[in-house]
Amino acid sequence: MDTMRIEPVGPQKEDAAHEQQVPPCVAALCARIWEYRGPQEKLHELAWGADAQIAALVRSVATESHGQISPRPGNTVAIHFGNSLNALSAAKTLQVRLLTLQRPAPAGQAVAAAIVHGVAQNASPDTEILTLGNMLVDQDSAQILVSEELHGAAKDIPGFAFSPKAAHAAGERGFAEAMYELLWTDESTYAHVRKTGQFQAVPQLLRLCQRLLLLRQARVVTRFFLN
Repeated sequence: MDTMRIEPVGPQKEDAAHEQQVPPCVAALCARIWEYRGPQEKLHELAWGADAQIAALVRSVATESHGQISPRPGNTVAIHFGNSLNALSAAKTLQVRLLTLQRPAPAGQAVAAAIVHGVAQNASPDTEILTLGNMLVDQDSAQILVSEELHGAAKDIPGFAFSPKAAHAAGERGFAEAMYELLWTDESTYAHVRKTGQFQAVPQLLRLCQRLLLLRQARVVTRFFLN
């Protein structure tokens, strides 16, 4: 499986013939989107394709990251990628844009759970996506889960920071391999969320922020002793 071919993640102008070609699927990003309407309510599934604002956001993320959207009904977003680094970058971008999206009232805050997994060249991408999507639950909201294989390929690449320990062990909740959490924002973004009170909407972000701070503190201590 070719997981390390790096392509530009920004938008580029390409000729029409190339745009019509679907890249070989090396990695898949699957996300489920919910809507938060208040502290006394459960998360509601958000049919992203029927929401013009969310649909435009998802399509822009896929286009900029060179991904191919696979149409799925309901609140599941499925995007295929020709390399895993684009898939990881797209997952981070999707979470950040949903977090900062201002939706008109009475629409609630859109939150997502995402998983990025490698797909074998001889496998059916749609079958893989369906399996991954069924594994995501609302308790995973605001998280990006990454398969052990892709975690191993990207953990030392600048721009990708992961939880130090696996979020789920192999076999847990039906995952075939260990799943790691990809950290997707920084302290300044969390400060903005804390200021606007959105932590009440997405409490998982607070735990993610704490893990990010601990991880960065550990790196500072390590650099101090190495110097």
